[in-house]
Amino acid sequence: MQYIILTPQQLIERLDKIHPTAKSLQTYLWVTSDHKCWETRGLNKKQTDDLIFQGEKIPQERDFSQHLNNWDAIFSQWT
Repeated sequence: MQYIILTPQQLIERLDKIHPTAKSLQTYLWVTSDHKCWETRGLNKKQTDDLIFQGEKIPQERDFSQHLNNWDAIFSQWT
């Protein structure tokens, strides 16, 4: 099991950049075996294949890798 850990405000800001006109939203987060995490909603098959198989660079707003299992975001506030 993998977790994406960020504040609600961070999530809203990221999703507003990715899907600025959405009134409601479903989001798909993909996690790879090498610990990359991307939001893929709205990408077509070629785009997702390029990400996975060709190592294509993902736009920064879709890259959630830094938030993957980022437990420090929670526990650093406890000290």
